[in-house]
Amino acid sequence: MDVQQYLKDLETLVNMDSFSTYPEGTARVAAWLKERLDRAGWTTELIPVGDAVGPCLKAVWGNPDHYDVILLGHMDTVFPVGTVRERPFSIEGDHYKGPGSADMKCGDLFMVYLAERIGAEKASGSICLLFNPDEEISSRYSRPVIEREAQKADHALIMESARPNGDLVNERKGICKYTITFEGIASHAGVNPDKGASAINEFIRWGEKLIALAGRQAGTTLNIGLVQGGTAANVVAAQCRCVVDVRI
Repeated sequence: MDVQQYLKDLETLVNMDSFSTYPEGTARVAAWLKERLDRAGWTTELIPVGDAVGPCLKAVWGNPDHYDVILLGHMDTVFPVGTVRERPFSIEGDHYKGPGSADMKCGDLFMVYLAERIGAEKASGSICLLFNPDEEISSRYSRPVIEREAQKADHALIMESARPNGDLVNERKGICKYTITFEGIASHAGVNPDKGASAINEFIRWGEKLIALAGRQAGTTLNIGLVQGGTAANVVAAQCRCVVDVRI
């Protein structure tokens, strides 16, 4: 493999914003991958999974009804639109950086290079490459497609990067997400604060209790990752909303 060319291709992929709920971005990544796989002689298909996210991309070599192995990758990242402009792909010494470079556009690109090698050698066997657009939001739109295609395969590998020490991951924690809404009573914070009841203050009280539920020894983590509330600094907040991420 030409490492320098691989890094140039990786730069192209990383410099495409592809936040999970930015359909145009993940669709652009899918189109780039599809073009390469088409040229390598694979049978490709874009599979719509809803308007909220981009399509899945499936590429098949050999028997479309049974796979020796299915390789999985995801095209979305956790980085909002505009992150690429702020800090695009870069190389510092032996390290490359950029939004989504390790998680997991380097794995997506490796799948393409593997597919091109298989196509060039006219290898035998049956393989499916499946790329989904919403892994970072729990694959909730693409899950039926993944389950359907995985049932055809004898083996499955997810082509995400190994840990820094080289360890591979063979299981992940369970995940739950909770949205909690606090209702209060609005009033003017300076004139009649006693007439109001702050939803934000109530969130803060419950937030401390929620954080205490995390258990390091049991491996349970809890993160209040999103908080929205209030309308103005001088108004007692009538509503506050938080989203909690729990791993078990």
